[in-house]
Amino acid sequence: MVLLFLTIFPISCQLQLPQINFDEGTLEYELEEVRYKYNLPTITVAVKNNDGPPVFCSIGYRNVKDDDNYVTNNDKWHISSIAKSMTATLTAKLIEINPSLSWDLKLIDVFPEL
Repeated sequence: MVLLFLTIFPISCQLQLPQINFDEGTLEYELEEVRYKYNLPTITVAVKNNDGPPVFCSIGYRNVKDDDNYVTNNDKWHISSIAKSMTATLTAKLIEINPSLSWDLKLIDVFPEL
């Protein structure tokens, strides 16, 4: 399984992809195409393969008015509050793998002691 964490300011998401072997050169090329196609100032991605260490790639500019100021993998990112979206994602995964759960289930039915 490959986990892809993608940050396109100010949006953050996580995608689960089929097994793909990424290297920095391939990833940078693919991301540059996406960045150009959608006219994005910056894209930063971390890809984790089961078989190896994570691959990080940051392309674009820190400031759209200064095209000599490139982002790096060491830059810090504010990715907003993601607790709700992560909770929803984890809930969806639990519902997907556990047939006794459903979107219509009430919290009190799962935790009657509450």
